[in-house]
Amino acid sequence: MLCGCVGEKTTKNCLKQIKKARQDGADLIELRLDLLENKDDLEQMISASLLPIIATNRNGDQKLLLRAIEAGAKYIDMDIKEVNREVLKLARRKKCRIILSYHNFKKTPSVKELLNIAQRLRKDADIIKIVTSAKSLEDNQAVLSLYQKTDYPLLAFAMGKIGQPTRISCLAHRALWTYCSIGKNAIASGQISLEQASKTKLIREAESVGCKTVLGYKMLAYQGAQSFRIWTGLEPDTKAMLSAVKKQLLSDC
Repeated sequence: MLCGCVGEKTTKNCLKQIKKARQDGADLIELRLDLLENKDDLEQMISASLLPIIATNRNGDQKLLLRAIEAGAKYIDMDIKEVNREVLKLARRKKCRIILSYHNFKKTPSVKELLNIAQRLRKDADIIKIVTSAKSLEDNQAVLSLYQKTDYPLLAFAMGKIGQPTRISCLAHRALWTYCSIGKNAIASGQISLEQASKTKLIREAESVGCKTVLGYKMLAYQGAQSFRIWTGLEPDTKAMLSAVKKQLLSDC
């Protein structure tokens, strides 16, 4: 799945970005609460979104997450250094899934260290997020190896230019989703756009030699849905089929 990251300062621009993300193929939205200048319309933005919202806050004031949970956010994301028990309690009661994150903006620690960090997060997290800074291809391999060494829901990838490939290849290693910019509005180092992430290997190779391309995964999913109706007489879960097709195609990177 693809997550569109919204980090605008105003409500108006956030709503525009949420709409564009849906048009560009996002499956869910990360809303950066800490980047909002005016927090008054937080509930309006969450309720207006047609896609599930991950409410993320990085400024230490986790009361915003309480509001986001009450407004209907499907996920919350807290950094390992800012875990708030009141937020955890409300999230459990409201069945809002908890993402606990570790970010290292300087380097990629050893696999052993990363596994120890993940183990610390497991106690309270529904989903563990590990993000490091890659200085070499070996760093990329270290981060991606976490998927083989764990059996719990995980989001692990590397930041920076060198780490950029992990933002796509993580999907082939059972990542639940990857984080993408909406257009050129990247809010993290190495972040790729929803448009880029939606392109398969074949599409990228065709464009590299000057071919005009059109993404056809939606047509494939809808054709499959219609076949399902014809042969079974049942109504298919088209959204799930579309998500499965995207995930399978994106794994061929």
